[in-house]
Amino acid sequence: MERIAELFGRHCGRNVQTLSSREPRAQRQPFDAGRYASESFIPERRRPKCESLLDRKGENHALRMVTTKDRFRLLEELEAIKPSFEKLEWRGYNIADTPNVKREPLAYFALSVFWRASVHTWPSAEKNGKPIRIDLGKENSEALRRFLLGGSPSPSTMRLFFVVCTDRLSGGSFYLPTLSHRKDFCWTYGFAACGYFFCLNVAKRFEREQTSICFLSSPEQWIWVRDGEAKAIEGFTSLLKRQPPGKRRLIQD
Repeated sequence: MERIAELFGRHCGRNVQTLSSREPRAQRQPFDAGRYASESFIPERRRPKCESLLDRKGENHALRMVTTKDRFRLLEELEAIKPSFEKLEWRGYNIADTPNVKREPLAYFALSVFWRASVHTWPSAEKNGKPIRIDLGKENSEALRRFLLGGSPSPSTMRLFFVVCTDRLSGGSFYLPTLSHRKDFCWTYGFAACGYFFCLNVAKRFEREQTSICFLSSPEQWIWVRDGEAKAIEGFTSLLKRQPPGKRRLIQD
């Protein structure tokens, strides 16, 4: 995850605001897929293939479309088109509205980030801080691994919700996948990256509404657009409360 935050920060040409990762390394390091999974998930002989897949099928495109210092290419493409859905602050674009928007690599990128956060534990930036990891469940993580390697369809136990944020704060923010809430045997995780916000629901059964607005599983493959500043502030406030007092004072200053 340090690498993801660093890549987005360098590509955007700005200091990405993050509370959940260490300080960026002085030099960009090549991606080692072995860091992000135990040997039971990716045999050593297949790790170079995994490296290439994660970059080629997701990260490369996600970086090209994300917020930079001067523009947000994905938002520009969406705002040039009339959305199928408009209500209050929400705008919704389905695949018929935006056939030229490449959804597959964006979904692949998001799921790869959630997977990496589920199969590897990152130490906290603080000496005695809580390690960073989410728990998707062993079977779900394995199903997601197979999907990312190209051997299986997307897991039926997952629904992905994608929001493109229009505000400046979200455009310069990054936070790692975290558990947002759990309700009625449905676990919801989220992460934000420079104007992207992805929400992953994990459950054995879903309400019809959860599937109908899904970025991955619905026939419409919805992309949602709204101002995300309030959500970004809420997320950073929550993350700030989890920081040790010393780091909390440093960030606030």
